[in-house]
Amino acid sequence: PICYGRWLRTHATVVRINDTLFVHGGVSPVVPARTLAELNAWVRQDLLPGNPPGGARTPQGPLWFRGYALGDDSAEAPLDMVLGRFGAKRMVMGHTTESAGRIRARFGGKAVFIDTGLSEGYGHHLAALELRGDTVTALYPEGRVPLTAP
Repeated sequence: PICYGRWLRTHATVVRINDTLFVHGGVSPVVPARTLAELNAWVRQDLLPGNPPGGARTPQGPLWFRGYALGDDSAEAPLDMVLGRFGAKRMVMGHTTESAGRIRARFGGKAVFIDTGLSEGYGHHLAALELRGDTVTALYPEGRVPLTAP
């Protein structure tokens, strides 16, 4: 049988592919890390016994932070700071289910929220995100919808 906890501990919490950060919740500007390696190590501290508190349990950690999804327009400046710190143009986030069941972009496409409520309990909204260079497209069973690119 698969041990999901062991599998999760072997993977990064935040990854950057080309110019995009991918994360479950979001990367808060207060995370105590200057690099992705430091950030992922900080989260992993909570996943392994005997370590000081890390970033897996805190509301400001990348598994739980919702500031870009739920915050007002003042969240753009902190997002810009985080993107600059980690060398990215955009951040793709889940964790906060979009009530319309659609992928949503904010801040000129620098923040993209992809939790459309796939499970039956959230409406079974099927969607995918396609990134091709600076072209960001939401894919739905009924067709493609271009989103704003940063």
